[in-house]
Order: sequence, then structure tokens, then C-alpha cells
Amino acid sequence: MLFEFGECLIEINVEATRNYYKNKMPENDCTCTGCVNFRKFADECDCRIKQVFSQIGVDNIKSIYEIIPYDLNADEYERDGGNLYGGFTPVIGKIVNDENPKHNNSTIQITDYFKLFLSSRVDLKPSDFPTPTLQIEFTAHIPWLLNIFNDYLC
Repeated sequence: MLFEFGECLIEINVEATRNYYKNKMPENDCTCTGCVNFRKFADECDCRIKQVFSQIGVDNIKSIYEIIPYDLNADEYERDGGNLYGGFTPVIGKIVNDENPKHNNSTIQITDYFKLFLSSRVDLKPSDFPTPTLQIEFTAHIPWLLNIFNDYLC
């Protein structure tokens, strides 16, 4: 299936990606508070976020391959509405029109606080993940949803 990521056109084998995630990709089980907070967010997030991931074959965003919560100060948290997160996950597919996409021309803004980027570089993936592989990256500002101290505030 063809998708536009900003100016980039990509082809994703959605069913093969979905099958891999359903049968082989486990949910993130990291016990750090940042990842636990992300999993809680995944349960409650805007349906547009879930819909976009599902369209590319990732029905459960708790299975995103790498989640990265960043430290920030209280002023940044208030200004941006949450902790800064980044991450990436592989999909089975290829770029159709641009072999070296840049963040500024390969972005999908899903909500005011959540956006996706396309990367032809694959940083990390399961060893048995099918090829060709693309990496979908994200950045987001996610509120602290846990009833414990936000240890990512510095």
C-alpha cells in the first residue's frame, strides 16, 4: 500500500508488517517509569495516533520497538504539555521516490504533540524482521499519567 510521508512516497507491505507485529513483536516490557508511562499513554491516546499506526501495520503501539523518554525541566514540561519522547519501529517496505529522506520533508503531524518521520536508515530491529525494511520514527510530548513522581524532570 502506498503512503505519503510529507514529500516522500513509500510502499508498505501492511499485511506482512501486521502479521509480524501480531505474531512475533512483543509489547515493550521495560520497567522504567518512562516506558510504563508510555504504555499507559498508549491505552488512552488520541484515536488518530492509533489509526495511523494501524494503517501501516502496527495495531498495538505498545509494540513500538524502541521508546526513548528524555529528561527535561519543569518549565519545558509546562510549555510543551508533557515529557519529550522519541522512538522508532520497523515496517516492511521501501521508499518509492526519495532514497534519503530528511525529517523536514518526510513528516506526518498526527496531533499537535505527536509526529512521525520516515527514515531509510534502520537503527535497530529484530534479527528475523523481513526485508526490505523502513524505520518509522516519532517524537511526542506526553503528559505524565502515573500516580508516582515524574523522575524525568530535572
